[in-house]
Amino acid sequence: MGSLRIGDMNNQLAFITYGNYGKKHLAGPKNKIDAQIKAFSFWFDKVYYFSYTFGTVFCFLNNHEIDKRQAITREDAFREIYYWIKYYKIHNVYIRFELFFDLWTVSFLKQLRTISVIALELPDYPYDTLIRNPRAVLEDEIFRKNISDCVDIIVTQAEYSKIFGIKTIRIVNGVHIDDIPEWRSRKKEKTIHLTGMACLNKWHGYERVIEGLKNYRSENKEYDIKFYIVGEGAESEKYKRLIETYNLMDDVFLVGFKKGTELEELYSITDIGVGTLAYYKINITVGSPIKTLEYCARGIPFIYGYTDRAFNGNEIYTYNVENNEDPIDMNGVIQLYERTVTDEDIHIKMRKYVEDNYTWKDILKPVYDFYCKKSNTKSDVVQRKDCES
Repeated sequence: MGSLRIGDMNNQLAFITYGNYGKKHLAGPKNKIDAQIKAFSFWFDKVYYFSYTFGTVFCFLNNHEIDKRQAITREDAFREIYYWIKYYKIHNVYIRFELFFDLWTVSFLKQLRTISVIALELPDYPYDTLIRNPRAVLEDEIFRKNISDCVDIIVTQAEYSKIFGIKTIRIVNGVHIDDIPEWRSRKKEKTIHLTGMACLNKWHGYERVIEGLKNYRSENKEYDIKFYIVGEGAESEKYKRLIETYNLMDDVFLVGFKKGTELEELYSITDIGVGTLAYYKINITVGSPIKTLEYCARGIPFIYGYTDRAFNGNEIYTYNVENNEDPIDMNGVIQLYERTVTDEDIHIKMRKYVEDNYTWKDILKPVYDFYCKKSNTKSDVVQRKDCES
C-alpha cells in the first residue's frame, strides 16, 4: 500500500453520533452505523466512535469502550467530544446528523472545523416534517443558515448537488456483507412465509399486506400465506387492531423485536421479505433502504413500494408495487414465490449482486477520497493508506 505523511499524526477518523441507538426500535440505524465504521476501518488505522446518549458521552475504539463522561446537555457532550478529538489528534471527522441544528451544534461545528475535515451525513433530507417540536423547528430554521462555513462536505441520499450551500457526496445505503448470513435453497410448499422487519413507523405501510391478506382469504386459496411482523414502534397497536378486526390471528403475527438466533430462525423459514410500502405518507418516491439490500444479500426475494436506487423492479426476485395505499395483491406475491422457489442458484446470484455493487466499502469510498483530497490542502495531514487507489 502507498502512504503519505505530512506531520506526525496517525491515520485516524472520528465517527460521531448523538442519538439513543440503544433502543430496540433503532436497531436498524445502529447496524448501519456499525457497518459504516467497519468500512472506514479498511482505510483508517483507527476509527474512534463518539456517541452521546442517556446523559453520557462514550468513546469507543474497535468496539470497546475506552472512556465515558457525564454530559447532561448537548453542549456538555460536544465539549467532551472536542476534547477527545484534540487529545487523540484526529483530523478527519464523520458526523451522523440528528434532525435539527441548534446553537450548540453550530458552535461545535465551527470550533471543530478549525482542526478537522468534516463530513456531515444527513440520513434524511428534506427532514423538516420529521421535527415534531415547534421550538426545534424554529431553532433549525435559524441556525442551519450558518453552517455553510462549518462543514466541508455533506453526505446524503437526496438528489441535491448542494445542501445549505455545501457540496454533497450522494450515496445509497449499503451493507457489510460479512455480517449477513447466506441463505439456503428452498423447497416448494403450500405455505408462503412473509417477513417484514422494521421499527414500525407509518411509512413502512404493513397495513397494505394485512389488508391484502384479508382480500385473499375471500378467494379460492391455493396457498396459505403467513406474515411475520418483526419489530416494535408507533404502528404496532394499529396493526394489532387490524389483525383482530379482520380475524387474521392465524395468518399475521406481531412477533416483537428479534435479534441473534431468534431472528435467524425466523429468516430460515422466510420465503419473501417485505420492504417499505408507504413512502407516499412522507412524500418520498425514491429511496435506498438497507432492508431490501439485506434481503438480497441473504437471497430472499422481496416486495417493495417505491423507486429503489439499487433495483429496477424488473428483477426476477423483486415485486415492485405502487407507492400508494392499495392493498397488496397476493396473486403478485404468489407469482414472485413461484418464479423463484425452484431456482436453486438464485440466492447465490442475489448475494453476488450486492457484494459487487452495494457494500459500504464501495459506497463510502468517495468520502474517503474526499478526506484524502482535503488533506493535501491542510498543513497537518494524517498518514493515509492507499489514497491513490
